[in-house]
Amino acid sequence: MVRPAKINDIIISKKSDSDIEEANIKKDAILQQLDMFEEKNDLDLLPVRFKLSFTCEDNACTGHEMSILDWEIGQLYRRVKSISIWIV
Repeated sequence: MVRPAKINDIIISKKSDSDIEEANIKKDAILQQLDMFEEKNDLDLLPVRFKLSFTCEDNACTGHEMSILDWEIGQLYRRVKSISIWIV
């Protein structure tokens, strides 16, 4: 666990086409491995990446960036992606 002393920014950036293609290849491989008796639900991959920019309590800290992998931020994006301020 990392406890930020100060949160500087939340960075939302668009994933590159190669990152999206790689994720789709992995997704397809996972879907092909499912049991034949399970219903296959398509996975909704996010086209954006979320990062947290922060400084820690170390006086010499110049800052850190950490990816936000939490499921809820993906759900938030899915709910508000049609609002123009969220489009990157």
